[in-house]
Amino acid sequence: MDRMVEILKTEFGAPVEKGVLSVMNHFQETLNVRDWPEYRFKDLIKELTNEDVVFRDPRKECRTIAMYLVQNIMLDSIGTDKICTFEQVNLPNPADIPPLNPKKLLEKSKENALKYIEENPWHFAAEDDEDNLDDDGNPKPKKGSKGERSYELYCELIEEGASRKEIIEAFRSDRMAPSPPHTKSGSTTYYYNMKKKYDKAH
Repeated sequence: MDRMVEILKTEFGAPVEKGVLSVMNHFQETLNVRDWPEYRFKDLIKELTNEDVVFRDPRKECRTIAMYLVQNIMLDSIGTDKICTFEQVNLPNPADIPPLNPKKLLEKSKENALKYIEENPWHFAAEDDEDNLDDDGNPKPKKGSKGERSYELYCELIEEGASRKEIIEAFRSDRMAPSPPHTKSGSTTYYYNMKKKYDKAH
C-alpha cells in the first residue's frame, strides 16, 4: 500500500478499502473537518506530502487544497480520475499502478482548489455584519460546532428516554438547529461517537 494511503488509513482511520466516496465522507462527517482550524489542514498536507505549502489566502485554500489532496490520493491509488466506490470500478493490478507522486498530487490539488475557489466565490464569502445581528440589532449568539450540538442533543434525547433509532432520526432533523442536520451515514456515525462520549462521562 502506498505510504500516503497508509497514513490516511492508520493515522486518520479512513476506510480506504471502501473507495473515494467513503474516505471523503469519513473526513466530512466522522472527523468533522468543517470545524478544523487552519493549522490542522496544514499538518495534514505536510504529513502526506512532506511539503510545506505557502498559502496566498489560508482561509480559503487550507481546507480546499487538503481535501482535494485526499481525494486525488485515493483516485490515483485505484488508477482512475472518476469519483467512485471500489465496487464501481475494475481494480487494476497494484503492480500496474505507478508509485504515487506526492509533489505531483499536491500541485494537482492546488490547481483543483484554486479553480474551485475562483468558480465558487459564494462558498467563501464572509458573512455581512447584519447577518450577525438579530431583529432587534443585538448580536446573535455564536453557534457551537456540529459535534457540540450533536452531544447536547444526544444528552437531551437520552433524558427523554429516546431509542437509538429516534436519536439517529433526530440527528437528521431540524432538532440539530442551529447546526445543519447530519446525512444518513453521518447520523449513525455520530450516534456511536456521542454514545461513547456520554458513556465515558457517566
